Amino acid sequence: MQGKQDLMIRCFQLQHGEDTGESGWRFFMSHKLEGADPTGITFKPRRPIKLPTGEVDTKVSESEHWTESRKLYRDIVADALADGWIDPAEAVSLKEFKVKNGLTDDDTRFVHASVYHRCLGAVLDDGFVTERELEEIRFLHTAMRSLGWAVGE
Repeated sequence: MQGKQDLMIRCFQLQHGEDTGESGWRFFMSHKLEGADPTGITFKPRRPIKLPTGEVDTKVSESEHWTESRKLYRDIVADALADGWIDPAEAVSLKEFKVKNGLTDDDTRFVHASVYHRCLGAVLDDGFVTERELEEIRFLHTAMRSLGWAVGE
């Protein structure tokens, strides 16, 4: 998936990582990957794997609805969500950004729904929703509500 600065690759980490201490679904920035070494660990894919030709399409098509202000707000929201906690200062900064840039309630709903859609897509892509993913969805919903609007309101 296209991240803010790079193509992100979603992988399932089988063993605890030194940097995170966790296993499970993780995103990696493609430009930081130096290579892949076989570990000899076998696993059975949870769904059929279809390998592409090897070419990666990094083009992100965005609709005409993505104004510059909406894009900036989306990026700021994504940055605020990245650490799994909305700092009160971040919430204030986002509200100030919306006012300064003339973003309406419709703009807020559009951006929040888009971010929610992308996150749900990433969670649902493998056909399973783990307890951890469910917690992340709940966090996302609560965070979006605290920022002014959440899906279902």
